[in-house]
Amino acid sequence: MNKHFVLPFLFLTLPLAAEEWPGPDTIGFQARVSKPLADLSDAVGSPAPGIGASLQVELHFDSTICGRVDLGADDWSKLGGSSARSVRALHLGGEVVYFLIEDRDTLLRGPYLTAGLQAVYWSLGANASGTGTSLDTVHPGYTAGFGYRVSRRVDLELKVMASPMTSNQTAGAVMACVTFRL
Repeated sequence: MNKHFVLPFLFLTLPLAAEEWPGPDTIGFQARVSKPLADLSDAVGSPAPGIGASLQVELHFDSTICGRVDLGADDWSKLGGSSARSVRALHLGGEVVYFLIEDRDTLLRGPYLTAGLQAVYWSLGANASGTGTSLDTVHPGYTAGFGYRVSRRVDLELKVMASPMTSNQTAGAVMACVTFRL
């Protein structure tokens, strides 16, 4: 079995190791706008922004660390362009969130760093794949970023994503995200 697919699933078992939950776990929705970079921008044929959304479950480990399990989708398509130039990604992954300020009275608020692993299902249009035919493939993805928890229910985040799309194309994107939790 490929280590790139085993690692995200092992990461998702981390909550089982926690002895005590410092606060309630939450479910949230993340919306994002992204700027394609590297081969992703070339595949779409435009530096036009992409859009995406995710459903997130946040698991609290202690007063500075939590984890997220994320299921989402992103779309990079040139407005008014052909579907042959579209690139879509579905992903399942996990992230670790490390809060830079420990404050037990206001649990998990303020600035934080985040990093994660994903399994990404790529769907590339015929012109985007570079082969002349549509292509669907699965590859590992990686995220890293900086965020700020405004309140218990709202996060603002800036992160980068990278993933191979094909054997000779690598996707990259800078993402501006806002997360709302229930």
